[in-house]
Amino acid sequence: MRQIPRAQTPFGGPIKSLARFGRTRLIILSLAALLLVSRSAMSAAVNVCSKTINSCGCSITTTGVYTVAQNLNFASGVGDCISIGTKNVILNLDGNTITGPGSSSTGSGIHIKKAASVWIEGQGTASTQSIISGWKYGIENDGNDVLIENVSTTGNAKAGIYFFKANNSQVVNFSSSNNSGYGVWLSSGGNNEIGAGTTSLN
Repeated sequence: MRQIPRAQTPFGGPIKSLARFGRTRLIILSLAALLLVSRSAMSAAVNVCSKTINSCGCSITTTGVYTVAQNLNFASGVGDCISIGTKNVILNLDGNTITGPGSSSTGSGIHIKKAASVWIEGQGTASTQSIISGWKYGIENDGNDVLIENVSTTGNAKAGIYFFKANNSQVVNFSSSNNSGYGVWLSSGGNNEIGAGTTSLN
C-alpha cells in the first residue's frame, strides 16, 4: 500500500515541525520578556546617587565629583548609606555627619566596593571633620588606590575604618575612637598605609 506523504512546510519538515518551532519561539520570547522585566526591576532597585547627596541609601555608579549636602541619617531598609562601585570618584563629605542605626547595623556609612582611584574627603570647606557613627563599619574599603582623609569614626560595631582585600590605599588625618571592635582594621590586601591619626578606646 502506498503511503500518503506528510504535508511539507517551507522549512522542509512536516507540519508538526512547524508547530514545534512555534512553541520553541514562544518559549524564547517569554524568557526574553522575563529577562527584560528582571533587569528593569534590578535597575529600579538601585538608587543611584546624584552629584549632590541628601539622603542615605544610594550608590555611586558613574565617575565624577559628589558632595554630601547635609547630615545623613539611616533610613529603614538601607544597608550602606553610600556605596561606591566605580572608578575615579571624589566624595566630599564637607563635614557632615553620617549616622547609622547603631549596633544592629549590617552596613557601612561609606562602602567602597572593589572600585579604584577613589578619594574620600571628610572635611571639605567645613571647619570640622565628618563624623561617621552607628554602622557595622564606619568606612569599608574593598578597593584599590583609595585615599581617605579628614574623617572621624566613632561608635561603630566592628571597626571605625575597615580595609578588606584593599590595595595601595591610605587613611590620613583621621580619628577613630569608641568603636566596639577595631579603630582601624586591615584585613588582607597589600601596600596600604596609615598616616597621621589617632585611635582610642576601641
